[in-house]
Amino acid sequence: MNKLNSLTTRATCVLTFVLLAACSTPYSNPAFDAGGDPVEAEDASVQFNGIANTLSPNTRTKAFITHGMCDHGPGWITDTNSQLRAALQAAVPQSEIDGYRKTLDMVAGDATESGMPYWMTIPLKSDKGTLTATYYVWTPQTQALKARLDFDRPVSEDEPEAKFAYQRAPVNEAVKVTLMNNCLADAVIASGTAGAPLYTHMMGNICSFLDGQMNGAGECAFTEAEPVTNRILISESLGSKILTEALWRLKPVTGQETLFDARLATINQVFMEANQIPILDLATVPLPGESFTDGEAEIPTIAKLFEKLRSSESLEANPLQVVSFTDPNDILSYRMPVEYFEAQSGGKGKIINVIVSNDKTYLSFTKIGLERPDTAHCGYQTNPNVTAMIAVGNGMPDTESWQSVSERLDDLEKAGPGC
Repeated sequence: MNKLNSLTTRATCVLTFVLLAACSTPYSNPAFDAGGDPVEAEDASVQFNGIANTLSPNTRTKAFITHGMCDHGPGWITDTNSQLRAALQAAVPQSEIDGYRKTLDMVAGDATESGMPYWMTIPLKSDKGTLTATYYVWTPQTQALKARLDFDRPVSEDEPEAKFAYQRAPVNEAVKVTLMNNCLADAVIASGTAGAPLYTHMMGNICSFLDGQMNGAGECAFTEAEPVTNRILISESLGSKILTEALWRLKPVTGQETLFDARLATINQVFMEANQIPILDLATVPLPGESFTDGEAEIPTIAKLFEKLRSSESLEANPLQVVSFTDPNDILSYRMPVEYFEAQSGGKGKIINVIVSNDKTYLSFTKIGLERPDTAHCGYQTNPNVTAMIAVGNGMPDTESWQSVSERLDDLEKAGPGC
C-alpha cells in the first residue's frame, strides 16, 4: 500500500507538472487588426484614443458603461469602478468610496425587489481632469422571467426545495444552470417582445447622459446649451446590442433634431468587450429569397450605431472610433472583420480589433487544449490590458502607455470574472 501511495503521489506530481508546462496565454501581449490581417501595435491603423485623451480641466468627459448577459449586481459597479479609478490614477477619498458603496447596496436591493434597472454616477478626478462615469445595471428586469426556469435547478443540500431531481454530470449542470438558464436566457428575452422594457428604460438614461430629460411622450428634450463635452460608451457582451438599440429608438422633441444630433456627435469613442453583435444580428436578417415587411428590421446594429451617432447633420464631427476586445477562446464573442464593419459604417469611422487572452489555455499544445469558458467570456473586466487600453488608448502621445498602466492594474486585488 505504501508503495502504491508513493507511486500515486509521484504520478500526481508528474501530471501536475505536465499540465503546468502545457499552459500558455497566447495573447498576454495583445494582437491588433483594423478588420483585416494582424498588424503591429505601433501601426497607425490600430492606434486609438482612450479616456485620458479626452480629459481636460476645460471640458467635461462623461462615460456610459453597461454590462452584458448574466445577472449582475452592485459588485460589478464597484469592481469596474475600482479598475478604472486605478487606471486613470483618480484620487477618490475612501470616505466617498464607502458612501458610494452604502448607497449602491440600498439602491440595488430596492431594484432587485421591484424588478427595475438601477445606476450610479461616480466622478473620477485625476490630474488631467474629471471623468463622470455612469454605471447602468439592467438585469433586475430579466430576473423574474428567468425564474420561470427554476424548475430546472437541481436538488442539492444548498437547495433542497429545487425541483430537478435527476442526475447531471457536474460540468453539464454548470453549463445548463448558469450559461443557459441565467445568461443566454437574457439574450432570448432581449431579442423578443418581452425585451421592450430593457430598451425603454435605457433610453431614459441615455437621454440623461446627453443632458436631456424624457418628456411624457417618450422623447428626449433639451432645455439649454451645454459646455464642451466628450462622451464615451463602454459596453460588454449583450449590453452592446441593447445599448445600440436603445440609442436607435431614442427620439428628440420635434424642433430639436439639430441639437439632438449635436449631442450625439459628442460621442467619439465606443468600446465593446465580448462583442456578440454579429450573431445577434442573425435574428433580424431575412432568409435568402425572403424580405421583411418592416424594412427597418433589416438594418444591422453597427449601421444603426453609425447612422445615429454620425447623421448627415453631424458629418463635421470626428470619425467615430469603435474598439472591440475579443478573446479567441470566448465562444460567445466575435471580432469584426473589415467586410462586416465597412459595409455598415458608411465610412464614418474605424474599427480596431484588440485580441486578448482572459485566462490561461490548459493543455495548449494538445488537441484538447481549453481555456475556462466562463473566464474567457467574463474576464474582460478584470483583464488589466483591456482596462488599460480603455483608459489610455494605444500609441497615443503625451499619455502613459497602456503597458505601464496594465502593470499597475495587475497588482490590484480582483474579484474574479465579471459575470
